[in-house]
Amino acid sequence: GWAVSLDVDLMGTVRASHACLAALRQSEHPSIINLASISALRASPRTPPYGAIKAAVAHYTGTLALELAPHKVRVNGIAPGSIEFPGGVWDNARQHNPELYQRTLSSIPFGRMGSDQEVANVALFLASDYASWITGQTLVVDGGRARRACIGTGMPPHWPHLKGSIPGGAACIMRRPAIPPSSARAQWPRRRNRPAHGGRGRDFRG
Repeated sequence: GWAVSLDVDLMGTVRASHACLAALRQSEHPSIINLASISALRASPRTPPYGAIKAAVAHYTGTLALELAPHKVRVNGIAPGSIEFPGGVWDNARQHNPELYQRTLSSIPFGRMGSDQEVANVALFLASDYASWITGQTLVVDGGRARRACIGTGMPPHWPHLKGSIPGGAACIMRRPAIPPSSARAQWPRRRNRPAHGGRGRDFRG
């Protein structure tokens, strides 16, 4: 629920960060890594408290990074996608809610769930000297799922890049549509740009 998510996911992150500041300022390689989620990047009616609170964690990560930069303390976050491990949410869904599991699996461009080790590897990178010039970032680890932009079906027919469909009458595209051909642009509304000196303007399409 909202209260638990706020207290554990957000305020737990805030309290832990403040508790370790004294030690971090004495460290030669200080770094804070917060755990967000790709749920922070898009709206979902399935888990409204979780997504909203994780969005707050991602925002707090950037704010804290600016606050602690003068002390050379780096602050970054990780936003995992669907991670499957024994006893976890997706392991349980695979066994008890296969429809949700398969629907989620089909939305991941890589075609599989992530592993806890893959998230740990990113944490190791962010904490290491290899990331010494990285701060204020929330790194998405999701097999490309967050890059799959969902749009309504009211797209012009000359945009041929629609890939599949999802419930609710929406379609997903894997990349930004190309500029429509001139024949399609000719159907766009005409607007007139009149110069300030009052002379004859020129038509343009935008």
